[in-house]
Amino acid sequence: MRSARRADTPRRSTSERPRESGISVPLRVIIGLATAIGRDAALKTAISENLLERPRRSLRQVLERAVARGEIAAGRDLDLLSDVLIGLNTMRILFGEVPDPAYVRRVFETILYPLAIAPES
Repeated sequence: MRSARRADTPRRSTSERPRESGISVPLRVIIGLATAIGRDAALKTAISENLLERPRRSLRQVLERAVARGEIAAGRDLDLLSDVLIGLNTMRILFGEVPDPAYVRRVFETILYPLAIAPES
């Protein structure tokens, strides 16, 4: 049975509540979703088609144009580069931040572009 909250005690948001087992609420959500996706093919398809494919496709087009201009070497793993940006943006969104143009530019300049032009190993 839950204990009653005192009327003068302010309600805390979910992210401010004490952590169970040392894991924050957003991280528990991510872990739960990842577990469910691994067990449910329909959920995996729904997440992939509705949340990931559109930005992945758009970013791939941007990267393909950079390849055509000679800014990125042909043969680079453009899907992996796309997934890096999408993953970082998703993490920002999950933690209540907006992946604004300045952030996306910073990711391109700091991570994606150096990876895209680095000599192949």
